[in-house]
Amino acid sequence: MRAMIDDVPGRLTGRVADIPLLSGATAPVTVTRVAYQTWKGLGPKNTWRKPVVGPPSAPFAELALAAHLRERGWASGWVYRPGRFLASWEPRSNAVFPADGVALFQRISRAAGQSGAWDVFAWRNGTPLFLEVKWPRDRIRPSQSRWLSEALDLGVSSDAFILVECEQLPNNAADEARLG
Repeated sequence: MRAMIDDVPGRLTGRVADIPLLSGATAPVTVTRVAYQTWKGLGPKNTWRKPVVGPPSAPFAELALAAHLRERGWASGWVYRPGRFLASWEPRSNAVFPADGVALFQRISRAAGQSGAWDVFAWRNGTPLFLEVKWPRDRIRPSQSRWLSEALDLGVSSDAFILVECEQLPNNAADEARLG
């Protein structure tokens, strides 16, 4: 678990979120915080009304996190649509995963339904990692709880799930708060 957490940017909050499961029980999920400065450069053509945190290739937190994980040896991408993974926004490029990673993701999706997949999927050496990005006032949805529940039922450890609380800083914020 420690190796996975060390690969995710941000500061560990020292807390665990108890995510409700279908059974009525809860699953402990590690929480980390990432602060992004407002992007001042050229933005993407379409923002999807999301906070812009980087260049057109990775303008959203989900893509910035996936890029960060790729730099650390993970196959990773933003779960852009059910079963579709993006590595880059503009120009669009798909993330590529080993067959066993895709098979696990598909098994969870079949069990949980089309919605609720966590924002970022990553895979390294047979180990999955799922990140859910939340901005202020954003909460885990029931479909995301169902997805977590089905993954756990299939044998995925709750350690493979990380809740990433994001905040956007003004451009004059301290450099150490930036991603990277």
